Amino acid sequence: MNQENQKNQTKSEKSENSNTVIREIFSSWKVKALAILVIVSLAHIFINGIKWGIDFVGGVRIPITLEKKVDKETMDELILKIKNRVSGFGLTQVKVKAIGNDLIYLELPAGNEKEISLVERLVTQQGVFVGIVNGKLAISGNSIVQNTIMPVSTNELSHSKADWGVRLSLDSKGNLQFAQAVKGEANKQIYMFLDRPNNFLIIIPDDFFKNYSMQKNLLIMALHDSIKYENDNSSFVSESEFNITEYLNSSYMLLIIDKKMESYLKSDLDRFNVSYKVVDSTKPELVYIPQLNNMFVSEWKAIGLLTSLTLSPEVTTGTPSATGYVISGTVNATNVYEKNKLANEKTKEIINILKSGSLPVKVTIGNKKLIPAPLGQRFLEYSVIALALAILFISLLVSIRYRKVSIIVPVLIISFCEIIILIAILGTFTIDLATIAGIIAAIGVSVDAQIVITDELLKRIQNRTIEEKLKRAYEIITINVVVAIMAMLPLLFSGITEIIGFAVATILGSLLGILLSRPAYSQIAKYLVKEEVTI
Repeated sequence: MNQENQKNQTKSEKSENSNTVIREIFSSWKVKALAILVIVSLAHIFINGIKWGIDFVGGVRIPITLEKKVDKETMDELILKIKNRVSGFGLTQVKVKAIGNDLIYLELPAGNEKEISLVERLVTQQGVFVGIVNGKLAISGNSIVQNTIMPVSTNELSHSKADWGVRLSLDSKGNLQFAQAVKGEANKQIYMFLDRPNNFLIIIPDDFFKNYSMQKNLLIMALHDSIKYENDNSSFVSESEFNITEYLNSSYMLLIIDKKMESYLKSDLDRFNVSYKVVDSTKPELVYIPQLNNMFVSEWKAIGLLTSLTLSPEVTTGTPSATGYVISGTVNATNVYEKNKLANEKTKEIINILKSGSLPVKVTIGNKKLIPAPLGQRFLEYSVIALALAILFISLLVSIRYRKVSIIVPVLIISFCEIIILIAILGTFTIDLATIAGIIAAIGVSVDAQIVITDELLKRIQNRTIEEKLKRAYEIITINVVVAIMAMLPLLFSGITEIIGFAVATILGSLLGILLSRPAYSQIAKYLVKEEVTI
């Protein structure tokens, strides 16, 4: 009976000790933080799902036709700039490949119409940026210093009453050109265009003129001022005044009309075989200043007018500026959340296009076509199997090395936590085969770090405390993480979108490990690796 009582007492003590250890482990904020992040990640996956790449779910192919045939060097430049524009929005799973010398196929995952529309808009814009003052060229995109393009701060925007803004600087030649163009043009408008058409005739609906019947003269002057450009015969006409026979005898190269008028004019356009471009709206945004009895066009999407700014007297002295310039504007929204969202998208789009530079030739987007995944569901199954095998090999390695369940289980739990968090984060964008490979590589780095921590804690070194052992382990881990990140940086900035997912997953996994999962594991390991390790 005494032996049995002693056994029961021993079991009770072990159970109590185990409960004490578990309570102490979960009292650590590091372990709590990891647990909370895992729960949030699972909730995010459950609510928003995962965006799978073309390899898993198929995609959409968008044919891009070039206006003329190009050589290999120009084609390579074109493909690189399209990739840079798309990847600038975080859409890394986009494939761009040349077909001959006048056609490009752009492929992206199916299922997200918003992203597809965004890509189409980014690609169709040639990216030619100009700023025009009183019909003279003041700024051109090739004069912009690339590393100076950045968003304007919220505080500065609030002072100027703008919703979005982009700051940029010009090179010495561009600065001089701007100073000469704006000299003596104080309080006049500088019109900022992106892909402004040349020699166009734009038809404006009659009801638009009726809305400004009391200020029609000011309206006409504002419209003329906004489209005036040296060596360019662009003009506008009202719907009722448009005469197609007169247009046929003119030198205009481009006709822009809105969708409402297309059906009204289509029979004449088809009969005379007139080419034209349809835009969503030809109506310009106008600003009226009652105090000055003046009106100007602030935005006109149909002709690529991003915004117009009033030139302050201090920048029109003829002296080049050393502080740079700001492009800013407003957005139409029903609430603050939508306004901030649209403003951020506008800022990001303009920065992305300006940084990627103008395309060497004009392009035309064709009809989208659905394409199947190479192996579809099989690729996903193979990826899951590869991930499971990685976990299995990790289990075997740790089991052979330590032969203690108290060590094996925490290592696997931490690894599973990292996989969940990485999938939640990367799945917000796109998970493709390269990303899966990056996740597996990140898990390998994670396990290696946990082995380093465990080995250091197991070492029997006199006069060395647990904290000193952990410090030594973190020195080794930090070096490994820095080396891993440095090795991935060339891939991340290579511009090769097909391998960016691998680099991002590896870097993200390394950072997640050094900041959260390794500290959490160290809190667990120091209680479990050895019975003689003091708390």
